[in-house]
Amino acid sequence: MRSVLEDAGFDVIFEEFSHEDPVEGVLRLTDEYGADLLVVAGRKRSPTRESLFGSVSQQVMPDTDLPVLVRDPG
Repeated sequence: MRSVLEDAGFDVIFEEFSHEDPVEGVLRLTDEYGADLLVVAGRKRSPTRESLFGSVSQQVMPDTDLPVLVRDPG
């Protein structure tokens, strides 16, 4: 996805973090970089797992005014 967006002329920032809550980290980075669009990788999960654990993309969407693109990582 990164190369597709860069080839289309978008400025892409890719950052990994592992020492904070994923939702808080994503929201912090969008504010820190002044993002215009948030692209997150989505995974297929069983309905039971999804309802029990949710997903980062589902948790981020209500807390941001940015458009969120959820994309299959494959």
